[in-house]
Amino acid sequence: MIDSRINPVARRVGYAAALFCAHAFGLATVHGQDADRDGLPDNLDTVPRVEYAPGFDWRTCGAMDLDPDNDTEPECKARERVARFLASQASYVTSIAFSIVKDGKVHFADAFRHVGANSIQHDADGIHRLFRIGSTSKSMTAVLAKILEENHVLSLGDFVSDDDASQLTSGGRRTLRQLLTHQGAFRLDAGHIYLFGYPGDLGSFWKDSDDRISPHYDSANYGNLGHGYEYSAFNYSLAGAYLAGRTSFSFDQILQAVVFDRAKMATASLDADRANKAPIGGTIGVTTTSSMHLGPYINLVSPTDPKCVDNFYSSNAIYGKDSYSQQSYRLDECAADVRDPAGGVIASVVDMAHFARMLLDSYHGTGGLLSKQGIRDLWTPSHDFGCATNCSYQRYYGVGFFVDTPANLPVQEVEHGGSRAGYQSVFVIRPEKKLAVSILVNANVDILQLNRVAKDILDDFGKPPVGDWKTYGLGCPSPAPRLSASAMPVVGRPFPIALQSPTANTAALFWIGDSDTHWGALPLPLDMSFFGAPNCMLLTSGQILFTKILDASGMTTLNLAIPNDSTLIGNRVYTQAMIFDRSANAFGWIFSQGGAMRIGTG
Repeated sequence: MIDSRINPVARRVGYAAALFCAHAFGLATVHGQDADRDGLPDNLDTVPRVEYAPGFDWRTCGAMDLDPDNDTEPECKARERVARFLASQASYVTSIAFSIVKDGKVHFADAFRHVGANSIQHDADGIHRLFRIGSTSKSMTAVLAKILEENHVLSLGDFVSDDDASQLTSGGRRTLRQLLTHQGAFRLDAGHIYLFGYPGDLGSFWKDSDDRISPHYDSANYGNLGHGYEYSAFNYSLAGAYLAGRTSFSFDQILQAVVFDRAKMATASLDADRANKAPIGGTIGVTTTSSMHLGPYINLVSPTDPKCVDNFYSSNAIYGKDSYSQQSYRLDECAADVRDPAGGVIASVVDMAHFARMLLDSYHGTGGLLSKQGIRDLWTPSHDFGCATNCSYQRYYGVGFFVDTPANLPVQEVEHGGSRAGYQSVFVIRPEKKLAVSILVNANVDILQLNRVAKDILDDFGKPPVGDWKTYGLGCPSPAPRLSASAMPVVGRPFPIALQSPTANTAALFWIGDSDTHWGALPLPLDMSFFGAPNCMLLTSGQILFTKILDASGMTTLNLAIPNDSTLIGNRVYTQAMIFDRSANAFGWIFSQGGAMRIGTG
């Protein structure tokens, strides 16, 4: 556990903080059974079931052709974009899943997988598959820290500058906020790695051509150790250790109770026993161990070298299971929870949608995990990457999130991406539009290309819907009455719906409804044979009724008045017509096919 010298107050408030967390967030000693066999004991598993009710009917979409331009619905476009990305990858992507939050609610999720011979297949169960989300875990760690601050357990201004290796030899002291904003990384100096954060260093670090996104050590100037793009997880490891020390619970326990359970993230967890043998990525790639590499986060030469003595990562600062001596640290594997704060979370896209939903609720003051002020603090820039309009992600970094908006303005977009060997994730939120998307992939794909797909999806959802009209189902008898429209339904204009019937000079009844799946408790479509109209189907509900008279040619037109009300934009409305014909059947009426319209803008 963290040495109490890090903050003398910790000794005085540690017990009270632990009691607060236990009562407020339901933390308890791990014991008992695991009824749902998810690896988490029942007494800690407050959300054992996935909460997902899709808000979109995929029957609206036509057959997939991997071309989003052939679709009008943003949901259908999203599916095409993700499937096309999967099909276009040179590397073999086993599985890809994505979710959308619309109007601040979990809207839908979907998934695809490769089935061989460059073929892809819809994967209905993939929305519940667990993926490693890499550095996107940092956003969750930052949210956890802010929740604890708002509940007076700790402060982001707490100094964590002693044995945790972030002490600066120049006299500076590292705060929790600085750790969560990446203010401190590594620099290679004559074979040694030392904490990056001396006066004047941070600015030059961001300006380095290899360091536009976030501090990492894959740079000629700042240390290429031959391990590829590896983010500076060191700061978040220390932050997680500090959070655990202040609450007297392990990091996985406090994150599970304070963030995952409260956000209804039923299957999200950390790299621990809960993830073992989970079907991550389907049958190809099953996790068998909870450990991962800690290093290289220490001096490669000598822990007593004066240039790096203050940044040595002492094992007693790690709130984990394993303990290593200073001499044994190099590229040792350590307890998984060492890296949990920086990249250890596993989750499904449904979990990620619930996380985004709670953040949007916080931003708009309608509940969520944080206060409005709290989420705005996390989404306020802490530094400017200076990349102007040519930014790989966003121009600024806040607390645990990349952000695109300067301070004191409405937040337009926040995001984080994550990479672990064999996995990539993107997570993008547009707070003002109440939209969010998460895409999880179990392959080493181009994360910037994946990020572009996510933003294209949000662009599609952000566009005002255009009006749309189409017919569906079959009328009766044959030839059947037929509905048609010569324009598209838009707000503020009448929408003419024409009816052509084989029967002339008789009454017609139109009804307008909000559903094609039910009319109250009555499921649709409904076979009208029972009522004496064989081969006829009731296709839509009827909240509004209109009567018309067919002319001598069997024609009539219903001019449906659509109010000039912006709240109607995007709404779906359904209609059907019934024509009086006593000789047609025992019921005495015949039916048109159904008409489905989406109200758009002019």
